[in-house]
Amino acid sequence: MVGRQFEFEDPKDGVVPPFEEKKVVDEVYTDNDVASEEIVKDWDDKEEGKLRRKIDIILIPILALAFFGLQIDRGNISAALTSTITEDLGVTTNQINIGTQLLSAGIVITEIPSNIILQRIGPQIWLSTQLVAWGLVGTFQAFVQSYPAFLATRLLLGLLEGGFIPGLSDRPVWSVVVGLTMGLV
Repeated sequence: MVGRQFEFEDPKDGVVPPFEEKKVVDEVYTDNDVASEEIVKDWDDKEEGKLRRKIDIILIPILALAFFGLQIDRGNISAALTSTITEDLGVTTNQINIGTQLLSAGIVITEIPSNIILQRIGPQIWLSTQLVAWGLVGTFQAFVQSYPAFLATRLLLGLLEGGFIPGLSDRPVWSVVVGLTMGLV
Protein backbone atom coordinates (compact mmCIF):
# COMPACT_ATOMS: atom_id res chain seq x y z
CA MET A 1 0.00 0.00 0.00
CA VAL A 2 2.00 2.89 -1.25
CA GLY A 3 0.90 6.32 -0.08
CA ARG A 4 -2.06 5.03 1.97
CA GLN A 5 -2.17 4.56 5.67
CA PHE A 6 -4.95 3.28 7.85
CA GLU A 7 -5.82 5.48 10.79
CA PHE A 8 -5.02 2.70 13.25
CA GLU A 9 -1.53 2.03 11.86
CA ASP A 10 1.54 3.39 13.55
CA PRO A 11 2.91 6.07 11.19
CA LYS A 12 6.52 5.11 11.92
CA ASP A 13 6.60 1.42 11.10
CA GLY A 14 3.12 0.70 9.64
CA VAL A 15 2.39 -2.01 12.22
CA VAL A 16 -1.19 -2.41 13.33
CA PRO A 17 -1.37 -2.41 17.13
CA PRO A 18 -3.42 -5.15 18.79
CA PHE A 19 -7.01 -4.29 19.63
CA GLU A 20 -7.51 -3.34 23.23
CA GLU A 21 -10.52 -4.79 24.98
CA LYS A 22 -12.67 -2.50 27.06
CA LYS A 23 -12.67 -3.22 30.74
CA VAL A 24 -15.98 -4.48 32.14
CA VAL A 25 -16.65 -3.46 35.70
CA ASP A 26 -19.08 -4.96 38.17
CA GLU A 27 -19.98 -1.78 40.02
CA VAL A 28 -21.23 1.65 39.08
CA TYR A 29 -18.76 4.36 39.98
CA THR A 30 -19.78 7.93 40.66
CA ASP A 31 -16.23 9.20 40.91
CA ASN A 32 -15.21 11.51 38.08
CA ASP A 33 -11.84 9.74 37.76
CA VAL A 34 -13.36 6.72 35.98
CA ALA A 35 -12.84 6.87 32.23
CA SER A 36 -15.99 7.31 30.18
CA GLU A 37 -14.96 4.41 27.91
CA GLU A 38 -15.65 1.75 30.54
CA ILE A 39 -18.73 -0.41 30.15
CA VAL A 40 -20.73 -0.66 33.33
CA LYS A 41 -22.43 -4.02 33.78
CA ASP A 42 -23.92 -5.03 37.10
CA TRP A 43 -25.46 -8.34 36.00
CA ASP A 44 -24.03 -11.58 34.71
CA ASP A 45 -24.84 -13.58 31.58
CA LYS A 46 -26.98 -16.05 33.49
CA GLU A 47 -29.24 -13.28 34.80
CA GLU A 48 -29.47 -11.75 31.33
CA GLY A 49 -30.45 -15.10 29.79
CA LYS A 50 -33.13 -15.58 32.43
CA LEU A 51 -34.57 -12.14 31.69
CA ARG A 52 -34.51 -12.75 27.93
CA ARG A 53 -36.43 -16.01 28.37
CA LYS A 54 -39.01 -14.26 30.55
CA ILE A 55 -39.50 -11.54 27.94
CA ASP A 56 -39.73 -14.16 25.18
CA ILE A 57 -42.40 -16.08 27.11
CA ILE A 58 -44.48 -12.90 27.36
CA LEU A 59 -43.90 -11.42 23.91
CA ILE A 60 -43.69 -14.41 21.58
CA PRO A 61 -47.36 -15.50 21.96
CA ILE A 62 -48.53 -11.92 21.36
CA LEU A 63 -46.27 -11.53 18.33
CA ALA A 64 -47.30 -14.94 17.01
CA LEU A 65 -50.96 -13.95 17.17
CA ALA A 66 -50.23 -10.68 15.37
CA PHE A 67 -48.22 -12.50 12.71
CA PHE A 68 -50.99 -15.07 12.29
CA GLY A 69 -53.39 -12.16 11.67
CA LEU A 70 -50.98 -10.73 9.13
CA GLN A 71 -50.84 -14.02 7.25
CA ILE A 72 -54.62 -14.34 7.29
CA ASP A 73 -54.91 -10.79 5.92
CA ARG A 74 -52.45 -11.53 3.13
CA GLY A 75 -54.25 -14.71 2.16
CA ASN A 76 -57.84 -13.55 2.58
CA ILE A 77 -58.13 -12.48 -1.05
CA SER A 78 -58.00 -16.10 -2.21
CA ALA A 79 -60.94 -16.90 0.06
CA ALA A 80 -62.81 -13.90 -1.33
CA LEU A 81 -62.19 -15.13 -4.89
CA THR A 82 -64.05 -18.35 -4.12
CA SER A 83 -66.98 -16.22 -2.98
CA THR A 84 -68.63 -13.41 -4.96
CA ILE A 85 -66.02 -10.62 -4.81
CA THR A 86 -65.64 -10.43 -8.59
CA GLU A 87 -69.39 -10.05 -9.05
CA ASP A 88 -69.75 -7.64 -6.12
CA LEU A 89 -67.04 -5.29 -7.40
CA GLY A 90 -67.68 -5.90 -11.10
CA VAL A 91 -64.08 -6.94 -11.72
CA THR A 92 -62.15 -9.82 -13.22
CA THR A 93 -59.76 -12.20 -11.54
CA ASN A 94 -56.84 -10.40 -13.22
CA GLN A 95 -57.93 -7.12 -11.63
CA ILE A 96 -58.00 -8.85 -8.24
CA ASN A 97 -54.45 -10.05 -8.94
CA ILE A 98 -53.43 -6.43 -9.51
CA GLY A 99 -54.72 -5.64 -6.01
CA THR A 100 -52.64 -8.49 -4.64
CA GLN A 101 -49.55 -7.14 -6.39
CA LEU A 102 -50.25 -3.68 -4.96
CA LEU A 103 -50.24 -5.22 -1.48
CA SER A 104 -46.82 -6.73 -2.18
CA ALA A 105 -45.53 -3.48 -3.66
CA GLY A 106 -46.66 -1.54 -0.58
CA ILE A 107 -44.84 -4.00 1.66
CA VAL A 108 -41.61 -3.69 -0.32
CA ILE A 109 -41.80 0.11 -0.44
CA THR A 110 -42.19 0.57 3.32
CA GLU A 111 -39.92 -2.08 4.83
CA ILE A 112 -36.77 0.05 5.03
CA PRO A 113 -38.42 3.38 5.96
CA SER A 114 -40.44 1.55 8.60
CA ASN A 115 -37.27 0.17 10.19
CA ILE A 116 -35.76 3.66 10.26
CA ILE A 117 -38.86 4.98 12.03
CA LEU A 118 -38.77 1.97 14.37
CA GLN A 119 -35.21 2.84 15.42
CA ARG A 120 -36.14 6.47 16.07
CA ILE A 121 -39.39 6.16 18.01
CA GLY A 122 -39.14 2.64 19.41
CA PRO A 123 -41.01 -0.62 18.81
CA GLN A 124 -43.63 -0.01 21.52
CA ILE A 125 -45.07 2.98 19.71
CA TRP A 126 -44.33 2.09 16.09
CA LEU A 127 -45.43 -1.55 16.02
CA SER A 128 -48.55 -0.73 18.03
CA THR A 129 -49.42 2.08 15.63
CA GLN A 130 -48.90 -0.22 12.67
CA LEU A 131 -51.13 -2.92 14.15
CA VAL A 132 -53.96 -0.51 14.93
CA ALA A 133 -53.79 1.22 11.54
CA TRP A 134 -53.59 -2.01 9.60
CA GLY A 135 -56.47 -3.45 11.66
CA LEU A 136 -58.64 -0.43 10.88
CA VAL A 137 -57.94 -0.61 7.15
CA GLY A 138 -58.55 -4.36 7.17
CA THR A 139 -61.86 -3.84 8.97
CA PHE A 140 -63.03 -1.08 6.65
CA GLN A 141 -62.10 -3.21 3.67
CA ALA A 142 -65.43 -4.96 4.28
CA PHE A 143 -67.21 -1.80 3.09
CA VAL A 144 -65.41 -1.56 -0.26
CA GLN A 145 -67.86 -1.40 -3.16
CA SER A 146 -65.73 -0.37 -6.14
CA TYR A 147 -62.55 -1.44 -7.89
CA PRO A 148 -60.61 1.80 -7.16
CA ALA A 149 -61.48 1.51 -3.46
CA PHE A 150 -60.32 -2.12 -3.51
CA LEU A 151 -56.98 -1.10 -5.04
CA ALA A 152 -56.59 1.75 -2.53
CA THR A 153 -57.22 -0.51 0.47
CA ARG A 154 -54.85 -3.21 -0.80
CA LEU A 155 -52.06 -0.66 -1.35
CA LEU A 156 -52.72 0.95 2.02
CA LEU A 157 -52.63 -2.45 3.73
CA GLY A 158 -49.29 -3.17 2.09
CA LEU A 159 -47.88 0.18 3.18
CA LEU A 160 -49.02 -0.40 6.76
CA GLU A 161 -47.88 -4.02 6.97
CA GLY A 162 -44.49 -3.36 5.39
CA GLY A 163 -42.35 -2.96 8.47
CA PHE A 164 -44.12 -5.41 10.73
CA ILE A 165 -42.07 -8.56 10.10
CA PRO A 166 -38.66 -6.83 9.92
CA GLY A 167 -39.56 -4.93 13.07
CA LEU A 168 -40.18 -8.16 14.95
CA SER A 169 -37.42 -10.33 13.54
CA ASP A 170 -34.58 -9.24 15.84
CA ARG A 171 -35.24 -12.15 18.23
CA PRO A 172 -33.82 -15.60 17.34
CA VAL A 173 -36.88 -17.35 18.79
CA TRP A 174 -39.08 -15.27 16.50
CA SER A 175 -37.82 -17.03 13.36
CA VAL A 176 -39.21 -20.30 14.72
CA VAL A 177 -42.60 -18.69 15.33
CA VAL A 178 -42.67 -17.21 11.83
CA GLY A 179 -41.85 -20.60 10.32
CA LEU A 180 -44.52 -22.40 12.34
CA THR A 181 -47.17 -19.78 11.62
CA MET A 182 -46.47 -19.80 7.90
CA GLY A 183 -46.87 -23.55 7.95
CA LEU A 184 -50.30 -23.21 9.58
CA VAL A 185 -51.71 -20.65 7.13
